[in-house]
Amino acid sequence: MIYPDAGEHPGDPVFYPAADDTRPYRTEQEREAVEWAFARRKRAGATTDMYPHSDYLYYSMRVQERVYGVVGVAVYDSPLDASEQSMLASVVGECSLALENARNAREKEESLVLAENERLRANLLRAVSHDLRTPLTSIMGSADNLLSGGDSLDGQTRCRLYADIYADAQWLNGMVENLLSASRMDGGSLNLNMSTELMDDMIAEAVRHMGRRLDGFELRVVKAEDLLFVRADARLIVQVIINLLDNAIKYAPCGTCIGIETAGRKDSVRVRVSDEGPGIPDDRKAHVFDLFYTGGNPTGDSRRGLGLGLALCQSIMKAHCGTIAVMDNVPRGTVFELTFPREEVRIDE
Repeated sequence: MIYPDAGEHPGDPVFYPAADDTRPYRTEQEREAVEWAFARRKRAGATTDMYPHSDYLYYSMRVQERVYGVVGVAVYDSPLDASEQSMLASVVGECSLALENARNAREKEESLVLAENERLRANLLRAVSHDLRTPLTSIMGSADNLLSGGDSLDGQTRCRLYADIYADAQWLNGMVENLLSASRMDGGSLNLNMSTELMDDMIAEAVRHMGRRLDGFELRVVKAEDLLFVRADARLIVQVIINLLDNAIKYAPCGTCIGIETAGRKDSVRVRVSDEGPGIPDDRKAHVFDLFYTGGNPTGDSRRGLGLGLALCQSIMKAHCGTIAVMDNVPRGTVFELTFPREEVRIDE
């Protein structure tokens, strides 16, 4: 029998009986011998000076001062000879080393996870402090101009300042939404409110949410002939599409076309968001969905983003049993393709 380590005391025993052994286990009567072997890290029980009337010979599974449990071997009226005891001690020693190696590997893995979490935390703090500063400085500057000299500014200038404040506030709101969603998903507390949704409705909601941020771009929406339904949390899928549109706005030149195209297949629904920006080099495509990856390309207004948007999109799509992929837009630009399992809806007339 094996009593595993349960902290300060050995835990409940696990039995490995011989095929022909039908005798009952006297575990409670043997408990003192087990506790002694565990605490003293020595042998106890039958054939020893401590608790010699026990039915079992107990070995402490240990490496140096670390105890992993106690092994008990039934002796009864047939004491082990010297060679058998030596072999048993060797087996227990090998088991102890195996447990020690497993513990070291587990602690090493935990240390790596902690180090990675610390690195991500430092990157997040650094990214947040950097990317909050630019829009906040712009908001404060525009607000200061309006407060100190608003009456002397012409209407066009005031409207421009208001628009700048609104745009920066919208960007900050989107960043905060991504941060909150990423933290909920990482902590496992993101509860999906799944329902059958029409894909065109979610796209329309995302476009409506973008509002004036799409001004200056040609938005081209190509809908499928069929009504495409998916099983989804509409709020999160709208956020995915918003993130993809925001990504297109960041990198595509003003005046170019941003496209949204939907298509239905037998078992899936495809949504493609395309732009006519500079595109993504092949060696960077594999990393665009990594957390905090920004591609090293700052946007025109010096906001490079936290590198959360696309990573969050991938997490949301995985939660919906879907996929997201990036590819080149011919002849120029980038295409992000979303694929969802298709939901069949029966309309009873």
